[in-house]
Amino acid sequence: MVYASSKGYVVDEKGDVYYKNRKRALFKDHHGYLTFSVKMYDNEKKKDYISRVFVHKLQAFQKYGMKMFEEKIQVRHLDSIKDNNCFENIAIGTPSQNQMDRCEKERREMAISASYKRRILSDEEVKNMIEDRESGMKYKELMKKYSISSKGTLSYIINKSIYYKKNKE
Repeated sequence: MVYASSKGYVVDEKGDVYYKNRKRALFKDHHGYLTFSVKMYDNEKKKDYISRVFVHKLQAFQKYGMKMFEEKIQVRHLDSIKDNNCFENIAIGTPSQNQMDRCEKERREMAISASYKRRILSDEEVKNMIEDRESGMKYKELMKKYSISSKGTLSYIINKSIYYKKNKE
């Protein structure tokens, strides 16, 4: 985006991209972000190549300059709509702020998805564990049976198990 900016590519207030006063065609990448291509020259290889530029990042560069490249800084879509690159909708901030720009439903789905990736027990094992506890099995017995080393983890699984509740409903 630094190169594109230096060559005269600009993003207007509405999020449209122009080069030499001509509006550029934009394309969505596989994540839903708008991009455009820029022809660049590689001095080492002595040849041209095409590079993709993200519109939201060029807008942020125009708005914040080199500050957007600071460590742990991300470009944010304040309304969480990936193809809304208007000036007011683009900001920079921390990864945490970027996550909070998403709607609550999307944040919850992402958290559940992440927790499933870290799980050590299947839904069936969690169901059996809860049933064992309800039938009177002690925490120490459950920890040994299900190979759980932390009483806190066991308590969380039994008392806060979103997996079991989701399947029970």
